[in-house]
Parts: sequence; structure tokens; C-alpha cells
Amino acid sequence: QSTGRIAAEDIELGGQRIARGEQLLLGWAAANRDDSVFPHADRIDLNRDAGRHLAFGAGQHYCVGAAMVREMFTAMLEEVFDRIPDYTVADDAAIEWFPDLTPVYGIKALPIRFTPGR
Repeated sequence: QSTGRIAAEDIELGGQRIARGEQLLLGWAAANRDDSVFPHADRIDLNRDAGRHLAFGAGQHYCVGAAMVREMFTAMLEEVFDRIPDYTVADDAAIEWFPDLTPVYGIKALPIRFTPGR
């Protein structure tokens, strides 16, 4: 969930001075969280124009399987919504998040109610 880089030049980023040659550890879970690029970055918005996201990396490190993953994810969602068209979150208070500072960021448990499909 992170990648290492070496600063190619002296730079100041977010008020922090980074010297040329310093090693950096970039946490992917922190990417795509800039409100100036992604308004309301902490909110799930399936209609968001997220063309500049870093989920698949960037440049020479861009994921070679990105197009396949997009197709597979679309097919998976179509199947889920076909089989479970009427789901609702069972209880907002029951949503369980992974604790901060773990390697996994996101929801650990999300109880839902639905009518079983085919």
C-alpha cells in the first residue's frame, strides 16, 4: 500500500522541506484525498469525475492490468446489482471501519438488508 521514491531535487511540499536524494515513502491510501482536486474527497461519490486518481499508479509505474480491472469490476457490480437490486444499509451505527494506522483503509463490516435474487 505504499511505494518508495528518491527526491530528484530540493523541494518544499505542504510546508515540509525535502532535500534532493532523500528517500520518501508514499502511502497510496493518502492519494486522491486533495479537496482542491477531488471536491469532498472523503465522501463516496460514484458520479465523481475521478480521471486524475492514482489508484492504478502513474507514469512508468501505471498498472498494466488497469483496463482489465475496470472491465471486471463493472461486470461484478452489474451482477451484484442484478442479484441484489434492493439492498439497504441495515444500521448506520453498525458500520465498522478498520482502525487508523493499519495497512488496510476502509470499511471492515457493512451490514445490509436485501431480498435474495436468483
